[in-house]
Amino acid sequence: MGAGRSPSRQQAAALLLVAAVLCSTWKPTLQQPAASPVAATPATSSNTAATATQTTAAATPAAPPTTPAAATQTTAAATPAAPVPAKPAAKKNKQVELAPEADVQNDIDDIDVQGKCKEFLSSSVCKDVEAGEGGVANCISEAISAAEAGEEGAENVPDDCQEDVYQFMITRGKNINANIPLAKACKADAEKLCKNTWVFGPTAEGRIIACLREDKDKLSKACKAEVYKVQMAVATDYRADPEMAALCKADIEQYCKGVKDGGGRVTACLVRGTAGAGAGQWWP
Repeated sequence: MGAGRSPSRQQAAALLLVAAVLCSTWKPTLQQPAASPVAATPATSSNTAATATQTTAAATPAAPPTTPAAATQTTAAATPAAPVPAKPAAKKNKQVELAPEADVQNDIDDIDVQGKCKEFLSSSVCKDVEAGEGGVANCISEAISAAEAGEEGAENVPDDCQEDVYQFMITRGKNINANIPLAKACKADAEKLCKNTWVFGPTAEGRIIACLREDKDKLSKACKAEVYKVQMAVATDYRADPEMAALCKADIEQYCKGVKDGGGRVTACLVRGTAGAGAGQWWP
């Protein structure tokens, strides 16, 4: 494999195990000034009546605002703003009792098809894929892998769309219940095999998934198929596996600084940078 090319999808899963094994570790109101008194004007005998009239007018204070207007202003000020409708609570999933309850991403367990991938989806091979349970995300992920492997006719997936898919997979990798198909298929297997998960990695995130991966030979056919999909997601972006991300942090900083996440690039970099062990086949 050349230094500038990412692994093919068939090689990605194999590279993953090698990389994982090789990694170690108020304002006050202003007072208006009082009005200056009006100076008295001496009145002549011929102007006595007029002067009296003027003096009376000057001494008469301005009429206060009419009661109806004041009442209207008070009523308007007391009227509260219309309440903003509360956002509906996110859907939850807890198929596997050994793992925490999880929010279902976008309420359908898939990327937001009106989000960063909207333009790509309008004309891509994935445009007719029904959203839900990771269907659209998986389709785009395959398109990303095909482009990275240089397959003929592969579509170019915009970077912001790629990252949207990666973040979806990363969130799924932290809790089996965030991945509905995986939780459904592996519920019984998890209850049987994964009651003691403290041995799986330095983080509590993803421990049930790590356990299932470890005991892959004991899994039911449906569960094994879903765990394989998870491993392919990790091969595309190591961040989808919390255990691997934690264990390989130092090695990634040492060997792969500047390497762009996603597309299997970091996994391939780790294998090249830590060359010494052969790339074993993780999955039969």
